[in-house]
Amino acid sequence: EEPQNPFEFLLRDLARAMSAQGVDVHRLRAEFAELALSAAEALGPEHRAPIEELGRVASRYLPESRVANVLGLEHELSVRALHPRDGYAELVAELGDYLALLEQAVAGSMTVSGNPAAQGDPFGFAAISQLAQQAGPMIVNAQLGSVLGHFALASLSRSELVLPRPARSDVTVFPLALEAMAREVDAPVAEVALWVILEDAARGPIVAAPVVADRLDVELRLFLLDLRADAEALGKRLTEGGGLARLANVEDLSSMDLAALFEAPESPARTANLRELTATAATRLSGPL
Repeated sequence: EEPQNPFEFLLRDLARAMSAQGVDVHRLRAEFAELALSAAEALGPEHRAPIEELGRVASRYLPESRVANVLGLEHELSVRALHPRDGYAELVAELGDYLALLEQAVAGSMTVSGNPAAQGDPFGFAAISQLAQQAGPMIVNAQLGSVLGHFALASLSRSELVLPRPARSDVTVFPLALEAMAREVDAPVAEVALWVILEDAARGPIVAAPVVADRLDVELRLFLLDLRADAEALGKRLTEGGGLARLANVEDLSSMDLAALFEAPESPARTANLRELTATAATRLSGPL
């Protein structure tokens, strides 16, 4: 029997092909990250050494920092100079739980729910749903890889991303990004690097402190759970009152608000959690060093 939806054969074949290939979505994420990271040049001793040697210089400025005094940062700073590719690897390893929650949250919006049989499946719901379940994690991880890869490429220091990460006794900076910023602002690389090193030396321990890290952890998890609930609500809305099925009807299509149909809802809970998360990061990290 011929399907009512002329694209149903294609959708079914795509779903079967993806399922048969057994795509490793995490490998796919790494491949998309590499598309961004491949723009970074090699990081040789001529890049690392001058930056790492600034640890001794930065240590002399710590007694003048109010934050450093409160945190008791009196030891000589040790500076790690990393390539963006190493920064990406550390970021993914340390934020694995949050990335998994984000993947589940965003992929939820790509699953079409409903009862295709009850609606006659005029738009190929079954095939679309099957394809979405297969493609959703792939699309999400491709996006994550691209975003994280570009972020690692542009990051100046490890603590630039205000998320709960394990505490370190050293300072981590990225010389290639420091050199790019120095060219952009027409300033000596050493001055830009010294500023970033001092900032990371004070900000890193604050973000890793239990009172801050625990609060960030709770607020971030709540936000991601609410994001998942909102994404699932979007999937349900696409099937309410005909939803996607109405797209197959030209008369219905002309009267539909397509922007409203596909607009991602934002619940009051997610809005409140985002506000709390932003406020936590801002209040804990504001003020002069």
